[in-house]
Amino acid sequence: MAISQFEDYATKTPSISFVSAGPGTQTFVMRGVSDGSNSNYSNTASTLFLLDDMSMNYYGTTPDLHLYDIAQIEVLNGPQGTTFGAGAMAGALRFITNKPDATAFSAGVDLDGGKIDAGGHNGTAEGFINLPLIADWTALRISAYSDYHGGFITNLPWTRTWLNGVVSNNYEWSGKNYNVEKVTGARVAIGQKIADGWKASLTYSYQKQLTHGAWDEDPTIGGVDGPVRALPPNTVVRFGPEFKQYYTKTLDFHLDGDVGSAIWCLRAPIGRKTIAG
Repeated sequence: MAISQFEDYATKTPSISFVSAGPGTQTFVMRGVSDGSNSNYSNTASTLFLLDDMSMNYYGTTPDLHLYDIAQIEVLNGPQGTTFGAGAMAGALRFITNKPDATAFSAGVDLDGGKIDAGGHNGTAEGFINLPLIADWTALRISAYSDYHGGFITNLPWTRTWLNGVVSNNYEWSGKNYNVEKVTGARVAIGQKIADGWKASLTYSYQKQLTHGAWDEDPTIGGVDGPVRALPPNTVVRFGPEFKQYYTKTLDFHLDGDVGSAIWCLRAPIGRKTIAG
């Protein structure tokens, strides 16, 4: 289905509504239940976002994760508080990664490229390897990706005359293909069979997302220092640099065991760190 980012699955899910002003800015609601989030992310989320067993959202934000080596996406309409806690009042989104397989070796590489109409080039390189270290007992799985999205917004060269008579321009930042994004990341997981009916896994993931430019547009310019002028589609007039940096790191331990009359499961999200700047 060519699902690799937030918009790809959100548009295919009737119960999800979302607003996106570019990479790393997505906020969404399920079943129309909003947490009232705004740009300063001051509220607790009402929809839970899970990577395996790791809760990834806080204060209404949604990690903009590149999805690769994923087994399935679960859209669980709420309320889901009994299973996942108070943050799942409206529902939960769960992304299940492919787990280490100690029964067989496997590996793969995916390459994708494209050209945006009247814009830049896109390119993605992804790969995974699954290594049985001890047959039927221990396995290691590694996946990595690099995803580049070219620009299609033009930052129009412009001069501005301020009320005090000073004239400034945006030539340092203007030009075509103003909005570009690069995402790189990797995931390492080790799986261990402990005994019949018992298994454990430890997973570490890392993602770096760097963006430059804006994904919105300015319909007009002027009005303060001159007449109002309509601008072409996909055009902005910005007088300063625009960029964002997002870093996400997770460490997750999972233990499953069969105690006869019930299945016992220990989920221990050891740590999650998300930095936005």
